[in-house]
Amino acid sequence: MNWEAIVIDNHSNDNTDEVVSSFGNSKVRLTKIKNNGVISVSRNLGIKEAKGDWISFLDSDDLWFPNKLERVVFEIQKLENQIDVLCNDEYMVHLNQKKK
Repeated sequence: MNWEAIVIDNHSNDNTDEVVSSFGNSKVRLTKIKNNGVISVSRNLGIKEAKGDWISFLDSDDLWFPNKLERVVFEIQKLENQIDVLCNDEYMVHLNQKKK
């Protein structure tokens, strides 16, 4: 599968640079911006930089299962390009804890 990962770092204070560098893959690209946390600016920049036909967003507070993108591609192929948008929402609930 042809893919790319565009990481938009909106002035984070974590180790985003090191994480992106650790992949050692030119398909994983980092762009740094500073826009006071306006998520739409970050997303629009990611869309502008994307070269593929499909885009999937992953925010810093999201958790993806290991096969998430594989499953999304399966659903897109199953529908044979009859769709323009595919959305899903999941919650992980641990016993004795709040919804995440």
